[in-house]
This record gives sequence, structure tokens and C-alpha cells, in this order.
Amino acid sequence: TSTAPIVDRKGNLNGAVAVFQDITERKREEEKLRGQASRSQMLAALSRAFAEKSLHYNDLLETIVREVGSVFGDICTLHLFGDDGQWYYPAALYIKDSQFQPMLQHVNPKTRIPASEGLTGQVCQTGQPLIMRRASVEKTHPPLPPDQIAQLRQALGETIEMLVVPLRAHGRRVGALHVYRLEGWRPFSEDDQAF
Repeated sequence: TSTAPIVDRKGNLNGAVAVFQDITERKREEEKLRGQASRSQMLAALSRAFAEKSLHYNDLLETIVREVGSVFGDICTLHLFGDDGQWYYPAALYIKDSQFQPMLQHVNPKTRIPASEGLTGQVCQTGQPLIMRRASVEKTHPPLPPDQIAQLRQALGETIEMLVVPLRAHGRRVGALHVYRLEGWRPFSEDDQAF
């Protein structure tokens, strides 16, 4: 919005003129550019991590979930399949807000989940990423016991946004990356999924 006074020859104020310009599209484009910049920075950080930490496997996994989680959501987990492919386990976890850390202690790297269960099993069987909008904790974590589901609901809220992407290497499934957005975030888009 911009305004200007209308003054006659004697200097008397006779009115004003106002011009309103809709800048919604420009703001959307600016937001899109900011998102692309943060994604580019994430790719640079991951490339650097692959080069520097390739011999430190656990550090590399932690870097992946931290970089992806900080750009795309509130929480990021990486689930990997065991050598026999019959089960998977949580290999790395990133939580943006430390207040959730105590309530998410149940994420135990020793946990073994059958390969046919849960969202990791689903996306790895189909080979297709999955976007869940306003999903309940029960839908996003079906293999967990009821007491752990209750803890998650307390920590995360009633509904969350979730993106699950299958991971493949050398033609075989290796696991899945889960990214969560808690209440207040916009839903995941096809663009997020493709990236």
C-alpha cells in the first residue's frame, strides 16, 4: 500500500490517493526461493558429510537425519534393514525441539521390526514414497506397543504430517527415511516428496 496527499494550490489538504497492489504471488516466489536455498545448503552439507564421514558410518547417518530434518520438518528418522532383509531397525533420529527428546526415548536402535510391518515395510514393498496428511500416531506407528503409542501421542499431538521415502542402493532396498511435521506446519507436497 502507498498513499499520497492531494493538495490544492493554496496548500490545503483536499484528500488523498491510495494505491493497493497485491504482492501475494511475489511473496510466494520469495518463499519458494528461500526453500530452494535451504535445500541447496542441505545438499552441500550432505555432500560434504559423505566426503568427510564416509568412514564413520554412524556419524554419516546422524548427519543425514539432522540435515533433512532441519530443512523439512520437526523430526527425522532413518530405518535400515538388517543383513537378511527380514527386519528393520531405527538407525538414526533427529529431533529439532529438545523438549520432545525425553518423551521419545523409546526409539531404541536395538528394536527389530519385521520387514512386512509398518510404514517402512509398506514403502519398501511398493517402492513408492508415501505422504500422510493429518495422520494419527496409531497410523504412523502401527508396530509399537500401546504404551509407546500413548507416549508418542502425548509428545507429538493428535495428528502429524509425515513423509516416508524408501531408500535403495545397488538395486536392493536398504530402508526408509521418515520426516514428521508437527501441528502448525503446512502439509508435505509432491515437490517435497520428489526432492
